Amino acid sequence: MNTTAMRFYGVKGFPEDTDAPTMVLQVRARSPERAIELAAARPMVAGMRLEAVDIGCGLPVEGVYYEGSWPWPGRKK
Repeated sequence: MNTTAMRFYGVKGFPEDTDAPTMVLQVRARSPERAIELAAARPMVAGMRLEAVDIGCGLPVEGVYYEGSWPWPGRKK
């Protein structure tokens, strides 16, 4: 794995048929797809549609660093 390519992503979890996320995870990964893969392994987002947003550079260590409720319930972005 190329650790210099690691990025920091916010992965938002959307319940079925909803445009507003209810969960958010902070993930360091090499791609948005890998960030979603790591987030999808968490029970708290089971059955949710996941969306990764690149929010900057990250440390060269892959993993999930935060998982919890979306800070602004009902907010779309």
